Amino acid sequence: WIKITGATVDLSNEELKADDTIHIRKPGNGTTTITSDTQTITLTQAAKPTGTAKNETSYQGNNGSITITDYDSSKGYTYQISNNGSTWTDATVGNGGVISNLAPGSYVIRVKGSGNMLASEPSNTLTVDPYVQSSEAKITSFKVTVNEVEYTGTIDQKAGTITVTLPAGTDPDVLNSLTPDITHTGVSISPDDVAKDFSEDGVTYTVTAENGSTKDYKATITIAQPDTYTITVADMQH
Repeated sequence: WIKITGATVDLSNEELKADDTIHIRKPGNGTTTITSDTQTITLTQAAKPTGTAKNETSYQGNNGSITITDYDSSKGYTYQISNNGSTWTDATVGNGGVISNLAPGSYVIRVKGSGNMLASEPSNTLTVDPYVQSSEAKITSFKVTVNEVEYTGTIDQKAGTITVTLPAGTDPDVLNSLTPDITHTGVSISPDDVAKDFSEDGVTYTVTAENGSTKDYKATITIAQPDTYTITVADMQH
Protein backbone atom coordinates (compact mmCIF):
# COMPACT_ATOMS: atom_id res chain seq x y z
CA TRP A 1 0.00 0.00 0.00
CA ILE A 2 1.09 3.57 -0.80
CA LYS A 3 0.36 6.21 1.80
CA ILE A 4 -1.59 9.15 0.37
CA THR A 5 -0.86 12.58 1.75
CA GLY A 6 -3.53 15.06 0.78
CA ALA A 7 -6.28 14.56 -1.77
CA THR A 8 -4.18 13.25 -4.66
CA VAL A 9 -1.42 10.78 -5.34
CA ASP A 10 1.06 10.78 -8.25
CA LEU A 11 1.15 7.41 -9.98
CA SER A 12 2.99 8.63 -13.09
CA ASN A 13 5.98 6.46 -12.31
CA GLU A 14 3.85 3.34 -12.06
CA GLU A 15 3.50 1.14 -15.14
CA LEU A 16 -0.26 1.32 -15.31
CA LYS A 17 -2.38 0.24 -18.21
CA ALA A 18 -6.03 0.01 -19.14
CA ASP A 19 -8.08 -2.48 -17.06
CA ASP A 20 -5.62 -2.33 -14.19
CA THR A 21 -7.30 -1.78 -10.86
CA ILE A 22 -6.37 0.55 -8.02
CA HIS A 23 -7.52 -0.22 -4.51
CA ILE A 24 -8.04 2.57 -2.01
CA ARG A 25 -8.75 2.30 1.69
CA LYS A 26 -8.57 4.47 4.76
CA PRO A 27 -6.67 2.77 7.55
CA GLY A 28 -8.02 2.81 11.07
CA ASN A 29 -6.07 4.32 13.91
CA GLY A 30 -5.88 1.04 15.75
CA THR A 31 -7.95 2.19 18.68
CA THR A 32 -11.16 4.01 17.93
CA THR A 33 -11.47 3.40 14.16
CA ILE A 34 -11.05 0.44 11.92
CA THR A 35 -9.79 0.27 8.36
CA SER A 36 -12.45 1.20 5.82
CA ASP A 37 -13.78 -1.04 3.12
CA THR A 38 -11.56 -1.11 0.04
CA GLN A 39 -12.70 0.93 -2.98
CA THR A 40 -11.69 -0.46 -6.36
CA ILE A 41 -11.08 1.82 -9.33
CA THR A 42 -10.66 0.29 -12.79
CA LEU A 43 -8.48 2.24 -15.16
CA THR A 44 -9.55 3.01 -18.72
CA GLN A 45 -7.67 4.49 -21.64
CA ALA A 46 -8.83 6.77 -24.43
CA ALA A 47 -8.46 5.46 -27.96
CA LYS A 48 -5.38 6.46 -29.94
CA PRO A 49 -6.33 9.56 -31.94
CA THR A 50 -5.81 9.99 -35.65
CA GLY A 51 -5.34 13.20 -37.58
CA THR A 52 -4.36 14.88 -40.80
CA ALA A 53 -1.85 17.71 -41.21
CA LYS A 54 -2.03 20.77 -43.46
CA ASN A 55 1.12 22.57 -44.54
CA GLU A 56 1.97 26.23 -44.20
CA THR A 57 0.14 28.39 -46.73
CA SER A 58 2.51 31.38 -46.63
CA TYR A 59 6.23 31.86 -46.21
CA GLN A 60 7.21 31.63 -42.52
CA GLY A 61 3.52 32.03 -41.70
CA ASN A 62 3.47 29.35 -38.97
CA ASN A 63 -0.09 28.67 -40.10
CA GLY A 64 -0.04 24.92 -40.50
CA SER A 65 -2.71 22.87 -38.77
CA ILE A 66 -3.72 19.40 -37.61
CA THR A 67 -7.29 18.17 -37.78
CA ILE A 68 -8.28 15.44 -35.33
CA THR A 69 -10.26 13.12 -37.59
CA ASP A 70 -12.18 11.35 -34.82
CA TYR A 71 -12.85 14.49 -32.79
CA ASP A 72 -16.01 14.49 -30.68
CA SER A 73 -16.46 17.56 -28.50
CA SER A 74 -19.15 15.83 -26.45
CA LYS A 75 -16.53 13.55 -24.89
CA GLY A 76 -14.93 16.53 -23.18
CA TYR A 77 -11.39 15.34 -23.88
CA THR A 78 -8.36 17.55 -23.53
CA TYR A 79 -5.80 16.95 -26.26
CA GLN A 80 -2.07 17.36 -25.99
CA ILE A 81 0.54 17.89 -28.68
CA SER A 82 4.26 17.24 -28.84
CA ASN A 83 6.98 17.79 -31.43
CA ASN A 84 9.41 15.39 -29.82
CA GLY A 85 7.19 12.73 -28.24
CA SER A 86 8.35 13.45 -24.70
CA THR A 87 7.32 17.01 -23.83
CA TRP A 88 3.57 17.49 -24.02
CA THR A 89 1.52 20.69 -23.94
CA ASP A 90 -2.21 21.12 -23.88
CA ALA A 91 -3.49 21.92 -27.38
CA THR A 92 -6.07 24.55 -28.21
CA VAL A 93 -8.61 22.66 -30.29
CA GLY A 94 -10.99 24.74 -32.40
CA ASN A 95 -14.18 23.91 -34.22
CA GLY A 96 -14.06 20.62 -36.04
CA GLY A 97 -11.09 19.43 -34.03
CA VAL A 98 -8.54 21.76 -35.64
CA ILE A 99 -5.26 22.64 -33.93
CA SER A 100 -4.08 25.80 -35.69
CA ASN A 101 -1.05 28.10 -35.98
CA LEU A 102 1.56 25.37 -36.15
CA ALA A 103 5.12 25.95 -37.31
CA PRO A 104 6.62 23.41 -39.74
CA GLY A 105 7.63 20.22 -38.01
CA SER A 106 6.64 16.70 -37.05
CA TYR A 107 3.99 16.31 -34.36
CA VAL A 108 2.13 13.66 -32.40
CA ILE A 109 -1.11 14.18 -30.48
CA ARG A 110 -2.78 12.30 -27.67
CA VAL A 111 -5.79 12.45 -25.39
CA LYS A 112 -4.74 13.76 -22.00
CA GLY A 113 -5.29 11.49 -19.02
CA SER A 114 -8.00 12.51 -16.59
CA GLY A 115 -9.45 10.86 -13.50
CA ASN A 116 -9.33 7.10 -13.95
CA MET A 117 -8.69 7.48 -17.71
CA LEU A 118 -5.09 7.06 -18.82
CA ALA A 119 -3.61 9.19 -21.57
CA SER A 120 -4.04 7.62 -24.97
CA GLU A 121 -1.23 6.21 -27.03
CA PRO A 122 0.34 8.93 -29.21
CA SER A 123 -0.96 9.27 -32.75
CA ASN A 124 1.12 8.47 -35.77
CA THR A 125 3.52 11.25 -36.74
CA LEU A 126 1.78 14.19 -38.44
CA THR A 127 4.07 16.40 -40.51
CA VAL A 128 3.49 20.07 -41.29
CA ASP A 129 5.72 21.01 -44.23
CA PRO A 130 7.02 24.56 -44.73
CA TYR A 131 5.65 26.75 -47.48
CA VAL A 132 7.98 26.66 -50.47
CA GLN A 133 8.33 29.99 -52.22
CA SER A 134 7.65 29.85 -55.93
CA SER A 135 10.41 30.57 -58.44
CA GLU A 136 7.93 31.48 -61.17
CA ALA A 137 8.41 34.94 -62.63
CA LYS A 138 6.78 35.50 -66.00
CA ILE A 139 5.11 38.19 -68.03
CA THR A 140 1.99 36.49 -69.35
CA SER A 141 0.37 39.38 -71.18
CA PHE A 142 1.64 42.69 -72.61
CA LYS A 143 -0.72 45.18 -74.27
CA VAL A 144 -0.57 48.77 -75.39
CA THR A 145 -3.37 51.08 -76.46
CA VAL A 146 -2.78 53.54 -79.28
CA ASN A 147 -5.54 55.78 -80.63
CA GLU A 148 -8.07 53.76 -78.59
CA VAL A 149 -6.99 50.53 -80.28
CA GLU A 150 -5.40 47.77 -78.16
CA TYR A 151 -2.39 45.87 -79.49
CA THR A 152 -1.16 42.62 -77.92
CA GLY A 153 2.52 41.82 -77.77
CA THR A 154 4.11 38.53 -78.78
CA ILE A 155 6.01 37.04 -75.85
CA ASP A 156 8.94 34.68 -76.32
CA GLN A 157 9.39 33.17 -72.84
CA LYS A 158 12.61 31.37 -73.71
CA ALA A 159 14.31 34.41 -75.23
CA GLY A 160 12.77 36.86 -72.79
CA THR A 161 11.52 39.18 -75.52
CA ILE A 162 8.26 40.99 -76.19
CA THR A 163 7.42 42.51 -79.55
CA VAL A 164 4.54 44.75 -80.48
CA THR A 165 4.04 45.99 -84.03
CA LEU A 166 1.83 49.03 -84.62
CA PRO A 167 0.22 49.54 -88.03
CA ALA A 168 1.96 51.49 -90.76
CA GLY A 169 1.11 55.14 -90.67
CA THR A 170 1.08 55.37 -86.87
CA ASP A 171 2.54 58.65 -85.67
CA PRO A 172 6.08 57.80 -84.44
CA ASP A 173 5.68 60.29 -81.59
CA VAL A 174 3.35 57.85 -79.76
CA LEU A 175 6.40 55.70 -79.04
CA ASN A 176 7.81 58.45 -76.82
CA SER A 177 5.37 57.70 -74.00
CA LEU A 178 3.44 54.46 -73.72
CA THR A 179 2.13 52.76 -70.57
CA PRO A 180 1.71 49.03 -71.23
CA ASP A 181 -0.94 46.93 -69.54
CA ILE A 182 1.12 44.02 -68.12
CA THR A 183 -0.01 40.81 -66.48
CA HIS A 184 2.63 38.79 -64.65
CA THR A 185 3.26 36.04 -62.10
CA GLY A 186 5.62 36.52 -59.16
CA VAL A 187 5.38 39.26 -56.58
CA SER A 188 6.44 42.37 -58.49
CA ILE A 189 7.54 43.88 -61.77
CA SER A 190 9.76 46.88 -62.47
CA PRO A 191 9.08 49.32 -63.95
CA ASP A 192 5.36 49.05 -63.14
CA ASP A 193 2.46 51.06 -64.49
CA VAL A 194 4.52 54.00 -65.71
CA ALA A 195 4.88 55.58 -69.13
CA LYS A 196 8.12 54.62 -70.91
CA ASP A 197 9.91 55.74 -74.05
CA PHE A 198 9.90 53.00 -76.71
CA SER A 199 11.26 55.18 -79.50
CA GLU A 200 14.85 53.96 -79.14
CA ASP A 201 15.99 50.48 -78.13
CA GLY A 202 12.99 49.23 -76.15
CA VAL A 203 12.45 48.84 -72.42
CA THR A 204 13.63 46.10 -70.04
CA TYR A 205 11.13 44.79 -67.50
CA THR A 206 12.23 42.71 -64.49
CA VAL A 207 9.83 40.29 -62.82
CA THR A 208 10.64 39.11 -59.28
CA ALA A 209 9.46 35.72 -58.00
CA GLU A 210 8.44 34.86 -54.45
CA ASN A 211 11.85 33.35 -53.74
CA GLY A 212 13.66 36.48 -54.94
CA SER A 213 14.79 35.13 -58.31
CA THR A 214 14.25 37.43 -61.30
CA LYS A 215 13.61 37.26 -65.02
CA ASP A 216 14.18 40.10 -67.51
CA TYR A 217 12.14 40.81 -70.60
CA LYS A 218 13.13 43.21 -73.39
CA ALA A 219 9.98 44.87 -74.79
CA THR A 220 10.21 46.44 -78.23
CA ILE A 221 7.45 48.40 -79.94
CA THR A 222 7.84 49.25 -83.61
CA ILE A 223 5.76 50.65 -86.44
CA ALA A 224 5.22 48.49 -89.50
CA GLN A 225 6.65 49.72 -92.77
CA PRO A 226 4.07 50.68 -95.37
CA ASP A 227 3.41 48.19 -98.14
CA THR A 228 5.40 48.85 -101.30
CA TYR A 229 4.05 48.53 -104.79
CA THR A 230 5.81 48.41 -108.17
CA ILE A 231 4.04 50.32 -110.91
CA THR A 232 5.13 49.70 -114.47
CA VAL A 233 4.22 52.41 -116.97
CA ALA A 234 4.05 51.30 -120.57
CA ASP A 235 5.96 53.34 -123.18
CA MET A 236 3.29 55.34 -124.95
CA GLN A 237 3.90 56.63 -128.48
CA HIS A 238 2.38 59.97 -129.50
